[in-house]
Amino acid sequence: MTECLLCRGECRSLTDRRGLKYHICGNCGFTFLDKADRLTDEEEKARYDHHNNDPGNAGYIKWLTNFMEEAVLPFADEKARILDFGSGPVPVLAGLMERRGFAVIIYDKYYAPVVPEGSFDFITSTEVFEHLAEPMQTLLLLKKRLSPGAAISVKTLFRPESDEDFMNWWYREDRTHISFFTSRSFLIMAETAGLSIEFCDHRSIVILRN
Repeated sequence: MTECLLCRGECRSLTDRRGLKYHICGNCGFTFLDKADRLTDEEEKARYDHHNNDPGNAGYIKWLTNFMEEAVLPFADEKARILDFGSGPVPVLAGLMERRGFAVIIYDKYYAPVVPEGSFDFITSTEVFEHLAEPMQTLLLLKKRLSPGAAISVKTLFRPESDEDFMNWWYREDRTHISFFTSRSFLIMAETAGLSIEFCDHRSIVILRN
């Protein structure tokens, strides 16, 4: 039996047409790619290097601006010190938030690997959690960096309800995407980390409050 990485529930397994095996928790719905099928760090970074995070891309800017207006501005104090966790090769979101007056520090495993010091009033993590091999451990580490009353804003597409839809889901085709969540997944993660869910759109955004 394979245990869920979040709740230790029992998982069933599915294998796709490429031979990739996924484990799906029967309790919280969290779904993750088998360790044997994951890319190496070198392969993963090579794919990130080709992502189109161009600050001149109007569509990308609009997408990030919409995220900021929906999942940052209503929840973060105007003088907040913000950590952009998983900022990517070009920290476009950090720049947008700085232009709104926030003090922003970036961290990225590959592109800004120096671990920042101190605590934060708000943490953003946009299209990052689907890449994490150990999302619960990462959330616990982020929680330690939160000031009292601070929050974490996470954006990642929630997995479709049915296994058939999941197996046909375009979001899964990116080989760097290895972890997929449901609303219940985040509820369990929040409870384990001692956080509360302040907002969840049940599609792609969840706000976790310390």
